[in-house]
Amino acid sequence: MRPGNGYVFLGSTDTFQGWFNAFPSATATGHVIIAGETIEIDGVGYHDHNYGNVPIGEGYRGWFWARPSFERYTTLAIEVQNGERFGGGAAPLLWVYDKETKKELVRATTLDDMTITFGSMVQFPDPLHGGAYSWLRFMHYSRDHS
Repeated sequence: MRPGNGYVFLGSTDTFQGWFNAFPSATATGHVIIAGETIEIDGVGYHDHNYGNVPIGEGYRGWFWARPSFERYTTLAIEVQNGERFGGGAAPLLWVYDKETKKELVRATTLDDMTITFGSMVQFPDPLHGGAYSWLRFMHYSRDHS
């Protein structure tokens, strides 16, 4: 899964960040050994790749990311906040995939297709960064553009 053309241009087409989701909904099975005890695992796997010619810390000032997988559906809800150096703004993504039919049900990459609502500010317990961060309450997708 690659949103849009796979690039978020930062101020011009000469500076960019990119993201490719190679396995948004893989299965993970196997075992781990902890203190000599073998524990069988069976769950959901995931793999993505970030790339670009600007370090992520410079290109983005932050992002909200959710990747719930339930029953036959895998979803991605992302809102990347571009750094002020690159004009600010945001790059949203809402994606829903049906694992049973192997079909993409929703791919929305602009605010023309969705509404993002943020929750209240909450204290994030990070001694290195501190501060308050808002949390993503929900993304609403609509195909009706009337």
